[in-house]
Amino acid sequence: MGTLPVGIGPWSVRVAESGRGRAALELYQHGELADVLVDARLTPQLLRGARRSAGDGRRHVLAWGRLAADGAAPSVVFTGRWSLRSSRSGLAAQVVTVAGRFWLAWAEGPFRGVLVEHPAGGPAERLPLERVRVRVQERRVGGAA
Repeated sequence: MGTLPVGIGPWSVRVAESGRGRAALELYQHGELADVLVDARLTPQLLRGARRSAGDGRRHVLAWGRLAADGAAPSVVFTGRWSLRSSRSGLAAQVVTVAGRFWLAWAEGPFRGVLVEHPAGGPAERLPLERVRVRVQERRVGGAA
C-alpha cells in the first residue's frame, strides 16, 4: 500500500504488515519517516503523538494513536486556541480510523495541545503539540550570461 495524505499539513501515512502479522502505522512528514506505531493490545495508551505546522499562512495540527482494546475510536479535542472572547477554547476533531487498529485526527487552527479520551470514560491523555518547521525550498536566482 502506498502512502496516503493526511488531511491538511505536511503529513501522510502508510500501513505496513510485519512478518508476524502485526500492523504498523508509518507517519511521514514532508515525505520522510517521522514515526512508526506498531499494533499492540498490551498497552491501554490511546495517544501516540501530536504535531503542529504552519505554512501558506495556515496552521495545521495532527494527532494519532491506537484504537482502544474494544475497537472504539477516542474523542479528540485540540486545545489551547484563543478565541475572540479572550478565553481558551478547544475544537472537537473528527477521528478517522486506519486499518481497524489506529486513528488519526487533524484540524486547522492555532492550537497548542490535544486531549484524548475513551468514549466510555477513563483517564484522559494529553500532549502538547510538537512544532514542525516548514521546509524552505531553495530557489536558484540569476542566470548565466
